[in-house]
Amino acid sequence: MSENDLKLQTIQMPTIDWLLIDGTIDNVAAISMDEPARVKRCSHIRETGWQAHPDWPTDIEALDNWPPAEKISQIELSGSDWHLIIDSLADVEADLMLAADASMPAEEREYHALIAARSQEIAGFLQQKLDS
Repeated sequence: MSENDLKLQTIQMPTIDWLLIDGTIDNVAAISMDEPARVKRCSHIRETGWQAHPDWPTDIEALDNWPPAEKISQIELSGSDWHLIIDSLADVEADLMLAADASMPAEEREYHALIAARSQEIAGFLQQKLDS
């Protein structure tokens, strides 16, 4: 592990983007159950995000109206944690497959296409922040 992998780095972003990251990392943990260290790392990333948002709703229905559009998050993670997020966001194959699945309703296909595109945008944004 390099020094940059261990160094804590703070990145500001729209909170709505952090919600996508949180969901992505939750999915990574779910498919990594046979890798306890990876699951623990995913849990750490998500918990760091929750701690940065003391107003994070605990009720799933409350997430429908949270966060306010202008809310900005400031998250501090190690370089290696940011790279796990970037790699996870960039892996959009499943969403692209669902977006192309003609057997799915058009609304769901569009949703998956939007998630894939936004995930790739956020991954690029984060990589740019780490490179600067």
